[in-house]
Amino acid sequence: MKQPFLSFEDYPLLEFQAFGEAPYDIVINCPHGYHGSKFLQHFPFLQECFSSLDTGLFSHYLSLEWDFGSLDLAIAIATALQNKKSVAVISINVPRGIMDPNRLEGNCVRRMFDHRKHFQVVELLQKMNRDISDAILDFCKDNLSPSGMFLDCHSMWPSSQKEHPEGFENPDQLEHYIFSLINPKNQKGSRPINFLLSEDENAPLADLKKTNILLQQLANDGFVSQINTPYCLKPHYRSTYYYQFVSGVSFDVPRNLLGNIISYQNLFPLWEVDEKKITTLAASLAQGLLQA
Repeated sequence: MKQPFLSFEDYPLLEFQAFGEAPYDIVINCPHGYHGSKFLQHFPFLQECFSSLDTGLFSHYLSLEWDFGSLDLAIAIATALQNKKSVAVISINVPRGIMDPNRLEGNCVRRMFDHRKHFQVVELLQKMNRDISDAILDFCKDNLSPSGMFLDCHSMWPSSQKEHPEGFENPDQLEHYIFSLINPKNQKGSRPINFLLSEDENAPLADLKKTNILLQQLANDGFVSQINTPYCLKPHYRSTYYYQFVSGVSFDVPRNLLGNIISYQNLFPLWEVDEKKITTLAASLAQGLLQA
């Protein structure tokens, strides 16, 4: 059962699910696993900010910007470990396309509306970002075992794009950005499971030893995974800040390892989680975590 531990105006910004008792051996953070309309419905003043956008395009954009299947994977990992390790799964109930909780406060508010006109909304979202970060660190301080591990769990699109619009965080670029992601002709190769260390591999921010154990276990089970491909752990990521206080691993899983496209709606792919795929990947990651 989900338990709220940070709310704003009665909206649960942060919730956690416990698989065992505190102190936890592992805390899994899922910053982009939220997908739904409750956030916008609860804060109607946000709707005014986006009133000039095409409703359909904006809905598609929000669907592109969440980490499909990541929360399902986090829960599956915790379930696979619950008889051997005590695990907590944190979910952040904020749309990444509006405010990205894995960015530092200064650039967390996405530029899909006029920041100067709606500066009070920007300040409010930045406060939410700061409160979320503080609450997650406090949760780990109070509930994570001193020898415990922090996992930062993400998912991504299964292929890279030949063209990725520069400065796409602009209402005028919205359609172009969406098309670059869903157009099959714009794809240039499948992505591996990615483990993020830092911009400088000689100075990793995430735990290199634990990362290598997970890499080896995934390879043993037939999964392709690499370090810093296609992304690395950048200074403006909130997880970079967390690793100043906790030891852990960041990973990003291609969507196709978590689900399947079941249909298309106006060329827009509709994805559905595949429980078998998720359970299989979670079992491999859980085995690696037991060794780490």
